[in-house]
Amino acid sequence: MSDLAGGTNVLRKVLGSPSGRPETLKARHEKAMKDCDEFERYLDAVLARFQLITRVDEMWNAGVARGSVEYDNYDEQEISGYYREWLVVAEAVALELEDYRTSGFTFPHSEEFLTCLVDARGICTSDEEFFAGSNLEAVRDRAIADHHAGESVEIQDSRD
Repeated sequence: MSDLAGGTNVLRKVLGSPSGRPETLKARHEKAMKDCDEFERYLDAVLARFQLITRVDEMWNAGVARGSVEYDNYDEQEISGYYREWLVVAEAVALELEDYRTSGFTFPHSEEFLTCLVDARGICTSDEEFFAGSNLEAVRDRAIADHHAGESVEIQDSRD
């Protein structure tokens, strides 16, 4: 028995037995990369769906504000329903994304996705619930940070 026997016993306990075949490790790596590629495409598709819902919401609200579209509570509820459905899927995607990130993987649009997730949570939360306690503090802190970063817009008095 070599002097390394104790070390290899520890390795076996921690890592399991080696396959002895480099192609097995290569196949595992290729599968992991394929899974990452599939997840990235799925993440992008989920993000694109949010962007579409948001665009329709913005166009509908702008039309109502201009008077070219008549306000209909049913339309507003339907758009809200799309956001709620998206949020259910996005919460699951966020958990999977966190698993990938913990493993060291990164995805090009993950930060944008997470921003949309926060936005959707806000959209799907009632005003009474959203502006209560720590939620209001988080909004305040974000507004202050945006202002300090020069990313806020000064509101002009409508009489000017």
